[in-house]
Amino acid sequence: MLTPKGIRGRMILILMIMTPGIPEYLTGSSKLDAIFQDPSFFFIGLFLNIGLYTTGALLIREFSIRFNKGWLSVLILGVAYGIIEEGISVHTFLLTSGSPVGILGSYGRFAGIDWMWALFISSFHSIFSIGLPLLLLSIAYPRYSRLSLLGRRGTTAVISLFFLDVIVANLLVKGIPGRPFPTDAEYAIMLFLVFFMVLVAFAVPGNIFSGNSRAMISAKTPYFLGLLVFPLYLLFAYFPSVGSFSKEAPPAIEAAAYIAVVLTVGALINRCVPKSQNRKQKFALALGLISPLIVWGEVMQLTRVSQLISLVVIVAVVLLFRLGRWVRAGKYLDPNPLANP
Repeated sequence: MLTPKGIRGRMILILMIMTPGIPEYLTGSSKLDAIFQDPSFFFIGLFLNIGLYTTGALLIREFSIRFNKGWLSVLILGVAYGIIEEGISVHTFLLTSGSPVGILGSYGRFAGIDWMWALFISSFHSIFSIGLPLLLLSIAYPRYSRLSLLGRRGTTAVISLFFLDVIVANLLVKGIPGRPFPTDAEYAIMLFLVFFMVLVAFAVPGNIFSGNSRAMISAKTPYFLGLLVFPLYLLFAYFPSVGSFSKEAPPAIEAAAYIAVVLTVGALINRCVPKSQNRKQKFALALGLISPLIVWGEVMQLTRVSQLISLVVIVAVVLLFRLGRWVRAGKYLDPNPLANP
């Protein structure tokens, strides 16, 4: 039988794999090819990704457990995480053009910040960098979904590592030619947004977005709803680049429509996932969320954006297949639960 320390170690290790693995290596944002082309660059990037993504997910999970919050608070804090990573850490909020902002560098720009890009990339991180890995972890270890992984010392260490990573990333990005550096006013705006998101996450009751009280037998609905999320994200994020849309429609209109669609899909997901005995529905939702990313990864492979991304896709498919078998059979990664998790 595993000890509490052993359970925590396994769960943290799984997060260390998923948190950078899904948003970075599965999408081709960080390239696995670098392990052969420039090993030192690859491992520096890997350590920075783990130091940012994994610590962020751990702290958000810890927040939700200690303050008895639910998935809505997790997703709100995921937006705050996205602001820290993209705005404060690597400064993509300030780019006017080029990769990765594209047309969104000029569409919806105000006070030096790309607000439309900020909206889209922060929501992406909330769903796929934070929400999806934590959802998969709760499916793999449902009996320990409220088990704290960090004690007082662990929390202090993770917070320190998170902010150290942000500082190091700032220094590294500062050396990239053409990458703007935030002014004091821009830093203040982004820090205010982070602080505001934390306050909202703290104020939101823990029972909101926690599932429907009525059980649902079929898992098809959450799967298809999850399947819509990434395509809808791409549609809204890249729609301004179609024709002359960006010159004719106010960015606020698209932003409002995007937020309305996100809230609608979220409400529908909440209605079709029961509050208890919901492991199959949760897995179906997670599978729906990640399936388009797997297809996206293969597109990146075929277009030679990344030469080794198929390896990440294969690993993801194998692990999902194995987890799906465990879920259907009603099994757990640890068959011997702790007496008092």
